[in-house]
Amino acid sequence: MDAVETVIEDYVVALGRALHGPSRVRRGLVAEARDHLIDATEAYECVGLDRRSAAEQAVREFGPVIQVAPTYQAVLAVAAARRCAVTLLALLLPQAFLWDKGLLLAPLPGNDAQWLSAVLHTTIEWLGFSALIIAFVAVAISGIGQRWLSVGQRFARWTGISVACGAIGSAVVGVTLLILDNDGSATAWILVSVLMVLPMAWTANTARLCLHAA
Repeated sequence: MDAVETVIEDYVVALGRALHGPSRVRRGLVAEARDHLIDATEAYECVGLDRRSAAEQAVREFGPVIQVAPTYQAVLAVAAARRCAVTLLALLLPQAFLWDKGLLLAPLPGNDAQWLSAVLHTTIEWLGFSALIIAFVAVAISGIGQRWLSVGQRFARWTGISVACGAIGSAVVGVTLLILDNDGSATAWILVSVLMVLPMAWTANTARLCLHAA
């Protein structure tokens, strides 16, 4: 590795370490910064600077990592928010079929059902519906919505908190419904664990990563 590569690589490594978010997007941003620095170095060489001085000037012109990183981090935060919202949409949509339809893991309460069961049935329906609406809006804003709206880390925090609440709330209420409305068979618990608890845990972890990026 020559002097130019060392100067540029040291900078982009420091920049990469300062960023948090989806790895693919982060690698793309770091590669973009590296390409810019290489182009700037070559431009300074063309006006007479030696290779090392040209690279150092390119890095100085690009700006200190502490100043550049927040701009890149805002991009990563929005990407993390979008991934978070898409995950919730993909994993929460099938949940409706686990309760009132399909597997009937928690049948609708009859007249003799406990009041808590009835309340929780209504709660999980509204919680799931609200979470889906929020996730859909977040996907739209983080995609085509950026043509008209400027979004960044505050939007990512809002998305991460909302998705975490929806995922954790759905899992907790769902398990409570199973306890109240089902016979508690091993098969029912396995189905709920695999088809609801694990997907919602995955979603909650995605929300945690989103908040970390924000």
